[in-house]
Amino acid sequence: MKHYYLIFVLLFSVTSSFAQTLEDDRLALKAIYENMSFHFPGEPNVHYVPWNFPGNPGDSPCGWAGISCENDRVTGLSLSEKQLDGQIPKEIGNLTALITLSLGGGNGFGTNNYSAVTGQIPPEIGKLVNLRHLDLSSLNFSGSIPASFGNLVQLRYLSIAYKDYPGQTSLGSLSGSIPTSFSKLVNLETLILSRQNLSGAIPVFLGNLTKLKHLDLSDNFFNGPIPASFANLQNLTALNLSYTANPVRTIKYGALGDFIPDLSGIPISANVDISGNSFTFEGMVSNISRLDHYTNQAKIQLYQGNGAIYASHGGSGSSVSYFYRDNQIIQTINGTDMPMFSWKGPGKYRIEATDASVPGLTLVSDEVDFETFFPVKLTFFSVKNNLSENLLTWKTTSETNNKGFQIERSVDAKTFENIGFVDGLGDNLGDKTYTFLDAKPYFKTYYRLKQLDWNGKSEYSRIITVKQDKTKLSVYPNPAKNEFFVSGLDREEAVEIRDYEGRVVLEQKVNPAQPVRTGKLSNGLYLIKVGEETRKVVIQN
Repeated sequence: MKHYYLIFVLLFSVTSSFAQTLEDDRLALKAIYENMSFHFPGEPNVHYVPWNFPGNPGDSPCGWAGISCENDRVTGLSLSEKQLDGQIPKEIGNLTALITLSLGGGNGFGTNNYSAVTGQIPPEIGKLVNLRHLDLSSLNFSGSIPASFGNLVQLRYLSIAYKDYPGQTSLGSLSGSIPTSFSKLVNLETLILSRQNLSGAIPVFLGNLTKLKHLDLSDNFFNGPIPASFANLQNLTALNLSYTANPVRTIKYGALGDFIPDLSGIPISANVDISGNSFTFEGMVSNISRLDHYTNQAKIQLYQGNGAIYASHGGSGSSVSYFYRDNQIIQTINGTDMPMFSWKGPGKYRIEATDASVPGLTLVSDEVDFETFFPVKLTFFSVKNNLSENLLTWKTTSETNNKGFQIERSVDAKTFENIGFVDGLGDNLGDKTYTFLDAKPYFKTYYRLKQLDWNGKSEYSRIITVKQDKTKLSVYPNPAKNEFFVSGLDREEAVEIRDYEGRVVLEQKVNPAQPVRTGKLSNGLYLIKVGEETRKVVIQN
């Protein structure tokens, strides 16, 4: 009996320790009052907020400035129009009944004065599991966003934007990536993380927060593509992924780029802004009805190889490419995504490209001074697919000081990897044929040669591409129960599952022999996409 009594006492004491009262709320407010100044500018010793401190135990904070209560608990703390500085104390996590917490968003002293709250965002805010509205904007935080924010599953509104006032050039100091715990915030309708130093790829899981109406990730250092899962955001009214050139930063363009996925799930009425990044025409043409702002993209790259100048801008059949040499148009090429023109002698070259399907956008390259001719005369360069291998063949009719050829491979014609090297002949005036076998190509692979001289100089060939003639992937078992496997993978690949209305219902990176879990999917027919291959599978859980 003593054991049961002891257990009861312990349980009661633990429960009591977590039971918060209005007095606990008052003490938490006291810590906030003592750690964060509330004053008129220039009068640091005069508290602007007339809270009753030091006060006495039992004093009720209900009705104090910026505080609202329900059922003898503090449920709202709003100081967004006050001049704040100092650091948010960890005791803020004791206000466990809070529904609204607003410490940012401006002040009452004009646009030239801002709250000077510094330090890291206290992870104890993650204890406020009843929060619906959290505004920490315009505060000078450092460090990263706490992973504990993933506990705030009731949140509808979250803003950690930095001083988003007209004409302001200052930027926040929050860094790191968006915590993976944000995937739990399924009730979010507004997420604003703009004007910080956040980086990395935009998380795929944001596309699963389907209640989002306003998503603003602008003016950060995110890189890579827009996640295909964003097509799930069918309630969006505004999506801001733009990057604005800012004198505080040396980078002029954002690093978001690559192919733009199908965004047809986003309402046409939504305002979508991807301007100021590194996108080309690729993907813009098919999504133009969803893009409202897309101008001012980064400069595209100009290449020289085998006596030719070329670039890749991703245009459609309605594109026009203008090649310049010493500021004079020397050639116009219509309707290709990778235009190329013949060498016209030493000079300063650049390209400008437009596409009638993307009005208002002109892609340009840097002006490059090409002074020398490709030292190796390459007369033939091709690739042929044979089941799961690609055979590259190239021929030369003359070589000068040729050390050899570095073979480079890419999945997108933008980022290349070195996959091998073939020795050259040095100096040779006769014909020579070279071959190289790529045993692990992508479904669609781009290749180029990097010719190296013995004196350290190098030049690139043109880019060629090939698809696999025969598909190699299969899905089993089919029908699938709780899981299925994708055979034929030779590396980690992204697997995308869409329902028959084209909506992405699951995205997962899968290694060979690793299952794709389907236990949360409804029974029915689905499309499985890996790279550019698509399969059908029936789910019968």
